[in-house]
Amino acid sequence: MNAAPLSNSPAGNAFAAIDRLKTLQTGWDSYDADPPDPFALKYAKEFLTEIMQALGPSFANPIVGPTAESGVALVWRKKGQGEVDAFFSPAGGRYVVIGTDRKLAGQIKDYRSFAVEILKPFMSQ
Repeated sequence: MNAAPLSNSPAGNAFAAIDRLKTLQTGWDSYDADPPDPFALKYAKEFLTEIMQALGPSFANPIVGPTAESGVALVWRKKGQGEVDAFFSPAGGRYVVIGTDRKLAGQIKDYRSFAVEILKPFMSQ
């Protein structure tokens, strides 16, 4: 099932932000970082689609950015609550929780656990 987000919805904005990462050139970070790999972009969009289908479009509204490892970062933040991150590289994804002290609080191996056990409770606080 492909749920296409509306372009002016939070999920649509996140998909558009991922698409804009395609325009980055080598050195975008001033340290010779390569732009995000096409597979990382694909994995990030597939992940957002899964989040949208599992939890609803309001959950598919992360901050989107590139990583220095040719990847994509999706970040959900809440003031005073820390953040939940999903990182995508050509090799796949990893999902982490960062506490309010900015230290790693945990890692999750698969996106379904991330969605149900981490993201939904975090965003519902």
